[in-house]
Amino acid sequence: MKAGVSMKKIMQKLTAAMLTLACVPVTGMTAQALAHPAATWDAFENLHLVTDDGYTQLYVSGGVNGNGTVYYVTPRMNEIFFSLRENLDRDTTADMVAEVLDVYFPGFKDAKKNENCYELKQDGYMVQLFHEGNDESRLYGVCVGYKYLETDGKAEELESGLLLELAKRALISEFYGFGETAQYGTGPLSNDILQDCFPYYQVDADKDDPDALHSGEQYWKEIPTDWDAVRAYLAEHYPDYTVEQYEKYNASSGKTYTRYRINGIENLTLYEKVDLAEELRVKFHVTNGYSYGLDPVSPSSATGHNALERPGDTNLDCEVDILDVIAANKHILGIGTLDKTGLKNADMDGNGMADTADSLAILKKALE
Repeated sequence: MKAGVSMKKIMQKLTAAMLTLACVPVTGMTAQALAHPAATWDAFENLHLVTDDGYTQLYVSGGVNGNGTVYYVTPRMNEIFFSLRENLDRDTTADMVAEVLDVYFPGFKDAKKNENCYELKQDGYMVQLFHEGNDESRLYGVCVGYKYLETDGKAEELESGLLLELAKRALISEFYGFGETAQYGTGPLSNDILQDCFPYYQVDADKDDPDALHSGEQYWKEIPTDWDAVRAYLAEHYPDYTVEQYEKYNASSGKTYTRYRINGIENLTLYEKVDLAEELRVKFHVTNGYSYGLDPVSPSSATGHNALERPGDTNLDCEVDILDVIAANKHILGIGTLDKTGLKNADMDGNGMADTADSLAILKKALE
């Protein structure tokens, strides 16, 4: 009981102090302050990273010596995602988001395609606002044509402006900018990898740029594998491994095909085999059948940095000011609640809860 009385007195004094400081100007977040750290995909945090080419990441999970699962992860560079606040009507709030987008894309607020999607075509590209997930989901996405994003500064202007306006209107609880969410393909991974390789490498490539994997009209291209070069490379770098050519009969087609296997890798772990397979794929186009032709997964659970996570910003308006201290105090006193992101921002000392020490820390930050 004494602890409760003491806490109440502390909060009364703190509230009085806040009211005397309410006129102190606080600088808000600028567009430059919205720069994210590099996206990290929490869904794959504990998996084995095979390769990262700066755009696509390849992960593997599973037993060390048994079969596993492969994930081919690519960031969604032309999509923004955000979660609407739980206390708001979803459809009405989506209409409000469309009004914000209308500033950047005139006519957008009147371009409602159906109850789950706005879609506007203009200047040779398309803009969409769409609901993602099941009926209970609060997640929405904005997809913008690459032609718009290729104009210098357009992506940054749209991302920062959309974040600030939606936050100022108290519409969202999470915000992931361009490249901060990922889509991925996944498929089974057999422990006998590199034991049944094709004589060529098939890639879904762009007609104008045969080396591209992720743009434009797609088609299948066959890139022959130089198996003599593979043998020479293994002899120099992995002398215990050799290439064996053999014939394999396919009952469904009634034909016999030439196949290749890498011998000497029997005692490698699954992860070591995948590392070697990826090395040979990149250098020699060895088709190992594990990184392409995967089943797509959507919606993706892979997210990077939530731009609304900012220490002290409890009301999620992209500023730290006296209003954040008041929101934190209401939560502490049990006369108000913070959502998940707001609560994380309120926990200034990282002890897993919002308390009076955090409130004082937020006040200090607001006065900086």
